[in-house]
Amino acid sequence: MKQINFNDKRILKALLDKSKTTTIRKAWENNCVNCKYFTSFQAEYDDDPYEPDDVGRCDNKLNFGKDISATEYFICKLFEEQYKKDKPCKYKEGEIVEAVWTGGIEAIQDIKDIIGIDDEEDNSEIILGKVKITKIEKIEIGLKFTRIIGEAVYHQGSGNDFNKELAKSEGFESVEEMFEFIEEYSGGLETAKSFYLITWKWLK
Repeated sequence: MKQINFNDKRILKALLDKSKTTTIRKAWENNCVNCKYFTSFQAEYDDDPYEPDDVGRCDNKLNFGKDISATEYFICKLFEEQYKKDKPCKYKEGEIVEAVWTGGIEAIQDIKDIIGIDDEEDNSEIILGKVKITKIEKIEIGLKFTRIIGEAVYHQGSGNDFNKELAKSEGFESVEEMFEFIEEYSGGLETAKSFYLITWKWLK
């Protein structure tokens, strides 16, 4: 059975009480490793005044967690939008999947008594229950706004009713917290990005 994983403590309470009924997942992936500009621009900037030891942390999927040179990082960010390609949704409407907590040992200790896990077991992953996916939409999200793709209405700011309901179904305490998470998750929202908005119901 497919799994849908969660690891952010900000939504843990909503997962446990099953009030979280949506999740936002990227509708794109970066293809920077195969970018035709990478080698040529690296050579062109060889004499750039970066120190060899200057490094950036690559946050693109294909290089996640890898230390790269400052020159490589500069090039990667400069052409980031050109590296993006559409990513099909992993899930389908009507599909039943397991909701799984993968948020680490510290968080597990916080919740172990609630969900009755055993200290002797391997608790690197905790199955919280099964959900049935009822709807999948594409949503555009930018700095402090959301829009269901295909609709004309832009939902602006923290006082907007749509954004309030979305933050609640996502399991956040506020709209501001939701936007903060999405900005972290997506690597920045200076340019609006598209996501899959996946809605489900918890199964008993």
